Amino acid sequence: MDITFVRARGHQDWVHVTRDDGGELKWPWPKAGDQPPHDLMHFLIEGYLPLRNGFWDLVADGVDFGFLSAEADRIARGVPPKGLAGRDPNGLILAECVVAGIGTATWVDADDQQCLTWVDQQCRRRNLSRPDTLTATTLPPVRAKIRQTIAAWRRLAPGDSLEVTYPPSIT
Repeated sequence: MDITFVRARGHQDWVHVTRDDGGELKWPWPKAGDQPPHDLMHFLIEGYLPLRNGFWDLVADGVDFGFLSAEADRIARGVPPKGLAGRDPNGLILAECVVAGIGTATWVDADDQQCLTWVDQQCRRRNLSRPDTLTATTLPPVRAKIRQTIAAWRRLAPGDSLEVTYPPSIT
């Protein structure tokens, strides 16, 4: 699946997706200063840990973005999701927990141990365990990739974009 994150002019950036089946969709993301779109953080974290059945796997599987967005908002508020068209919602819930913990640690420049603590707290709030793919060993390279991508995002001029493929090639 091809994804383009566009740093647009105005008050919102854009995410453009071409699924492997040729289906195309796009959605806006409200700007938050120089921070990259939240969905880019999902791409990095879900793709490089990897986490399965999270936001991007569901988009790739054809789940409607508007529905996913509403479910992610419910999860962020601590409200159980309504359901994912017969799919187990735990992958999306877990992805939201991990992105919240790593995202917070990224924005305040916390160390890796604090980052893992915040992920654990987010997961416990929803009766989940931290994913096996997220350890003191796997976290540093993921955070390095996040820092590298944030720096690339911040260098983009309005109208420029980052183009990625999901799932990413893990190197």
